[in-house]
Amino acid sequence: MEHLGRLLRCIYRDPVWFWLAHLGRSFEEVYNLHQGKPSVISKASTCIDFKQLGIPGAVTYNMSTLFTKVAILLFYLRLSTDFRFRCVTYAVMFVAVGYSLAGGFAFLYLCRPLPKYWDFSIPGKCSNFGAAFLAGAALNVATDVALLLLPLWLLHPLKLPLRQKIGVTLILMTGSL
Repeated sequence: MEHLGRLLRCIYRDPVWFWLAHLGRSFEEVYNLHQGKPSVISKASTCIDFKQLGIPGAVTYNMSTLFTKVAILLFYLRLSTDFRFRCVTYAVMFVAVGYSLAGGFAFLYLCRPLPKYWDFSIPGKCSNFGAAFLAGAALNVATDVALLLLPLWLLHPLKLPLRQKIGVTLILMTGSL
């Protein structure tokens, strides 16, 4: 448990170094596999390290997804005064905030006690990982599709030449990718 405490203190102190270290380890693993070298992950301690990094990584990913989607949706709200469009935008925002917060912090509660997440020899209980990942992925895709389609609704009533309307729509849609 002390090791996890040190890891979390290091991550919360400087998240940039955490991501750079995680990215470097990922590139190293891909390079080693491409060269035909044995997997670094096959070592038990490295595997445990990767699983320990997965928890703060999942929380950070979900929070960054949340803030990105909310920023795009708030931008869309500034472009329209249509009541129905605003209601749909707020509904998508509600779903994005709900699943991102739930998904981000669910990783902290998937296994009790928490170290069982990376060490299955510890007595305890883990929830169904597959169902948690599938639910998060489905909601993520649904909100992504909504973010892609909302500009169509927003720009449809505009009286612009078709070429210009398509250009503006594509620019707004690429912003949500």
